[in-house]
Amino acid sequence: MDKENQIDDPVLRSIKSMFEHGEVKRMYEIHKLSPTKITKALGLNHGRYIDKLSNPEKFSVKDIMSLSTLLRINPEIVFRIIIGELNKR
Repeated sequence: MDKENQIDDPVLRSIKSMFEHGEVKRMYEIHKLSPTKITKALGLNHGRYIDKLSNPEKFSVKDIMSLSTLLRINPEIVFRIIIGELNKR
């Protein structure tokens, strides 16, 4: 991994790895992993963040892009997880 794509925070690095390796099947699975940093990056309060994780259709494109930028992952990974959840309902 080149220096440009590294994340200094070990928890965010772990979340990034989980997304990249297909370990996240539902958005809610990340609810206890560094919520303060993620909510701050997304510009959400904790309650709205949990609501979006529970109801991933509420994630806006901006939310997906912000999360992807924070974790330095392809936004398509997050989008595919959300679509997969919605298809199972």
